Amino acid sequence: MKYKMILNGCSGSLAVRAKELYKFALDNLGGWKAETTIIIHDGQADRQWLVDTAFTDRCILLKIGGYHPETILNVLPGYCRDADVLLCPGDYFSEELTVRLACRLGGGSLVSANALRAEGGKIFCDKKVYSQQLRAVFEMVKSPV
Repeated sequence: MKYKMILNGCSGSLAVRAKELYKFALDNLGGWKAETTIIIHDGQADRQWLVDTAFTDRCILLKIGGYHPETILNVLPGYCRDADVLLCPGDYFSEELTVRLACRLGGGSLVSANALRAEGGKIFCDKKVYSQQLRAVFEMVKSPV
């Protein structure tokens, strides 16, 4: 199975979010193929710094002229169709785009997941629920996740 990471390059916390996402991928998807990091940015940060922030061999930079979700969602699906899983950090930017992107790709989404695993060709995600008092496991039935 392969996965891609999508990051908000307009955020001042890009490097921190990239490390968190990479650690999540290592902890949960160690044997999977890390294919591409997609960084959506506004052109303010140094291009090489953005590329160096990616933890994958391939990095795609999508330059936008301000945060316009509909514009991003018109372009982003073309870069994501061949992935089994799309990983995004747990920020407002990602939570908004993730659900809408999954819908456009015909896949499933879950925000604030704590873990992800594959068993028998199926993908399962863990998430804390009921004010963080319980852990729920969700079988993700539509791909990409």
